[in-house]
Amino acid sequence: MMAAYALALLLILVAAYVVANRHEYSTPRCPALLYHRFVNHAGDLKRYPGTESIFTITRERFDQQMAFLKAEGYQSVTLQQVYEFVAAGKPLPLRSVLITVDDGWTSNIEIMIPILQKHGMRASFFVTTSPDAWIYGKFRGLDGPLSKADVAGIHAAGFEIGSHSVTHPYLIELSESAIRAEFVDSKRWIEEATGAPCPFLSIPGNFYDARIARIARESGYFAVFTANVGTVNAATPSFDIPRLIVEGNFTLPEFARNLRPLAIGTRKIIAAVKKWPPHVLGATRYMALRERLFNSPLRWLFIMRRLKVIALALVALVLAALAFLLSR
Repeated sequence: MMAAYALALLLILVAAYVVANRHEYSTPRCPALLYHRFVNHAGDLKRYPGTESIFTITRERFDQQMAFLKAEGYQSVTLQQVYEFVAAGKPLPLRSVLITVDDGWTSNIEIMIPILQKHGMRASFFVTTSPDAWIYGKFRGLDGPLSKADVAGIHAAGFEIGSHSVTHPYLIELSESAIRAEFVDSKRWIEEATGAPCPFLSIPGNFYDARIARIARESGYFAVFTANVGTVNAATPSFDIPRLIVEGNFTLPEFARNLRPLAIGTRKIIAAVKKWPPHVLGATRYMALRERLFNSPLRWLFIMRRLKVIALALVALVLAALAFLLSR
């Protein structure tokens, strides 16, 4: 009887993986990459607190990644193209990639854009519009916010601009009126800067739920880009377009592997576990705890390669236990 239960559990686990990742093995599929800050040299990463260097990448590594994508035949696409693909089924290039960057740092202009132009790649910028946003204050002296003139210049250079809210808040803790103000005011600021519509939004901190999606739609956005793990495919909803965070410590082989379905499936397991603490503790308490952990001796655990090892080890333990039970 125990063996039968173990076999049933194993089949359930396999079926759950297949269902959760079936679109990762289909075509067409488009990875949407998510970047944040850039630095000139690896030594500069030491200036960032805790593992915030995870969200900061060196000029050299970003250059290598763009060269890799170009050599592998990837074509960079726009937010508009991705939206038309998920909303209306308009085809994307067979090997397409969406390159996005959140927050709105001056290093995007100084480091990111010249490398993009060097390799003939496009990217889309989601900007936090208030220079007084806490995210900018946290890294004062390391990087700075984009001004309205900066955003106008990026748009004039041919890059898309989307909203990342006004103040980069924990949206799930705000009232509906406060969320609406974040979305409407940031949209207006960007449209004033660029003279063009701003139909796309990305979620600060990935604190997102159905209520926020509804308010985004009511505020005039056509699509929302999250940091939920996955690639864009024909079944992707317009108001939850997933992206893959590119960690600053990725080697080039790790970067390449993280575009593949198996690695994405593993990251989904990790992401599912990481979603629990904010809902249990609340976003503010969770972020405070996260900050303490990132600045503790445990910080070495919180990079993707090690989280994957932990996740795979846990899966291996479950499978070993099932094998033991089946052998009895």
